[in-house]
Amino acid sequence: MTIQVTSTGDKVRVSSPYHPDFPARAKMLGGRWDPEAREWTFDLRDENRVRALCREVYGTDGSGEVDLVTLRVSLDDLRDDRQVWVAGRCVAERRSRDSAVRLGDGVILLSGGFPWRGGSSKYPGLKPYTNTVLEVRDVPRPAAEAAVREYGHAVVIVSDEVIV
Repeated sequence: MTIQVTSTGDKVRVSSPYHPDFPARAKMLGGRWDPEAREWTFDLRDENRVRALCREVYGTDGSGEVDLVTLRVSLDDLRDDRQVWVAGRCVAERRSRDSAVRLGDGVILLSGGFPWRGGSSKYPGLKPYTNTVLEVRDVPRPAAEAAVREYGHAVVIVSDEVIV
């Protein structure tokens, strides 16, 4: 997941992956979506606010070294929607009732799994099996710590050693 905040002329530009919380909050800061460049633009005077927004949503504003960690996410206690968002990224989603679940970038299935279909045509759902656990890699530590606070025992920061 790459976040870039750059200043050019009288604008601040943000290039980041989609997150459902970002557009509404970006607009509150006067942000405008540039579809050709596929990035958000803001007034240069709001650079500190824009960087703070990126740190809140993604755990980083792309500046400097970021301590990356790995998360273990148990889906047993999380809401069963069509998507699960943890630490600023979509870790699993089912786009339609009859489609297979797609895991996000840097996400692997450690145990459990998902049925081939889930939910209704209007409301697709992940429908994870009991004890389904995902590993989410390369998460900025601030986003990981926020996820632990938000989800409690369902999200755990683990070491980066290889676990068999």
